[in-house]
Amino acid sequence: MSAKYLRVMWHDTLPDEPMELYYEIQPTKCVTRMIEIFDDGIPYADSLEIALRRYPPPANKSCLCDGIFPSSDAYDILFQTSDFSYNEISKSQFDKLFMRANIKN
Repeated sequence: MSAKYLRVMWHDTLPDEPMELYYEIQPTKCVTRMIEIFDDGIPYADSLEIALRRYPPPANKSCLCDGIFPSSDAYDILFQTSDFSYNEISKSQFDKLFMRANIKN
């Protein structure tokens, strides 16, 4: 099994919340990389590797999201509302955006 890549648009965001989110979701349902885009349009990348540098030991993060990410069969329930929409994207699309994003502090 390979990772899935998901783009989620948040339509009714608050000023300090991202309006667009991208997730790399492992078969274990852990998010290992993600990208957030705010109103200014600048993408911010985060990954387990980046997070481990950001947090002092002994923090050993295994997933960027608290807990596990929902299963793909729950996406319609969670993200097909008036507040959200989503679509799956390719690894290549995700990687291109991740490479040009700023590193999350």
